[in-house]
Amino acid sequence: MKFGGSSLASIEKINHVAGLVIQHAINHQVVVVVSAMMGETDRLVGLGHAVFDHDEPNREYDQLISNGENVTAALVALAIQKRGHQAISFTGWQAGIQTTSEPQNAQIIACDTQCIQQAFDEGKIPIVTGFQGVANGTVTTLSRGGSDLTAIALAHSLKAELCWIYTDVKGIYPVDPRIMPEAAVLKQLDFHTLSKIAARGTKVVQSQAADYAMKYQQPIRVCHSERPDLGTLVGTEDVAHPPIISHFSDITLLQCNKDSLPSTFDHLETVGLFQSAHMGICHAFKASAKTLTQMIRKTRIQEQVVVIDGHWSLITITYHKQFPQKSFLDALLKKSINSYSSAGHLVLSFIVPKSRVVSHINQIYNIISRFYEEMAPSYCKP
Repeated sequence: MKFGGSSLASIEKINHVAGLVIQHAINHQVVVVVSAMMGETDRLVGLGHAVFDHDEPNREYDQLISNGENVTAALVALAIQKRGHQAISFTGWQAGIQTTSEPQNAQIIACDTQCIQQAFDEGKIPIVTGFQGVANGTVTTLSRGGSDLTAIALAHSLKAELCWIYTDVKGIYPVDPRIMPEAAVLKQLDFHTLSKIAARGTKVVQSQAADYAMKYQQPIRVCHSERPDLGTLVGTEDVAHPPIISHFSDITLLQCNKDSLPSTFDHLETVGLFQSAHMGICHAFKASAKTLTQMIRKTRIQEQVVVIDGHWSLITITYHKQFPQKSFLDALLKKSINSYSSAGHLVLSFIVPKSRVVSHINQIYNIISRFYEEMAPSYCKP
C-alpha cells in the first residue's frame, strides 16, 4: 500500500490512512510505503536552494530532502499504534532499498526485505519511507515521485499479489480530469500502455515506476484514498481503451541540424524528437531554456543548435491497436494544432504553445468524443 503526499497532507488524513491500513491488515500481510506530506519536499528543496543555489546534483540534497518521508513514516506508525496495533517505521536503508549512487536520481537495484519479514514475524505492520535508499552507506533519493517506484519494487521483491497506489484522483483517466471533469476513470490498463502514458505526462504513476512494473509484471491498482472501491487495475491483460491524452505543460525546444546531440545532454530528460517543415529537427526537453543555454555554452555545438523559448507544451495521444487509427487521425488532422508533430507506434504527439494547451486538449477530447458517437464501437468509449 503506497500513499502519496496528498493522502498524507494533514494529521486528519494520516489518521484516515492508519484506519485503511488496519482494515487491510485484518486479512492480509501489508507493507505501507509513504511519501512526504504534501508540499514538504518542495519546502526542503527551497531551504537547500536558499543556502546553496546550484542545479548540479549534490549528495547533501539527498541528506536534506529525504527527511520528509522519515517524518511521515513515523507519524503513520504512531497513528496505527494509537489504535492498538503494532507498527514499525523503516527508512529506505533500514528497509534494504539498495540503489545506484547518483544524487537525486538513484535507481533501485535490489531490495533486501529481511527486516520487513522480521516485522511480519513479530506481528508488526512495516511502514517504509518511499523515495529513498542507500548506496555504499550513503543515503540516496530517487527522482521525484519515487515513492511509487519504492512501492512497486518492494511488492515485486515480496511477491505481492497487488501493489495498491493511493492518490488524490480516483484512478487513471483518458485525459487530465482537472481539464475535462466529465472524463471517466479507466477500469483497466496493460503495463505497456501505462509505461507509454507515464513517460508522456500522465502523472498518476511515476514513469520509472511504470517501467519497473512492466519489466517485472507487478500488478498495480491505482485508486483514491477516500474511494478505494474505485480505481484502475494495471496488469498483463491487453484491454481495449479509448485514446489517452497526456501532456507536459513546460517544454523547451532545441533546434538542431542533426538527429543526435552530444553526451553532455544525456542526463536531461528528453520527451521526443520532432520534425517541423519550416524549423527542421527539434529536440524537446523538460529542462528550462536557461539550463539548456548554459549547457550549450559549455559545448562546441553553439553554431549547430538554437534554443527556442520554453513557452511550449507537449500533448500526446496514445491509442489501442484495435482502435481504427486512420479514420481517427484523418478527423484529428483536419484540425490544425501545430506544425511540430511526431508519430510513433500507437502514439501521436504535438508541440503547442503553452498558453493554448488547455484549449487544444479540450478540442482533441471533443474530437475523440464525437468520433466515438459516429464511428467507434462502444467497447472503449471515453
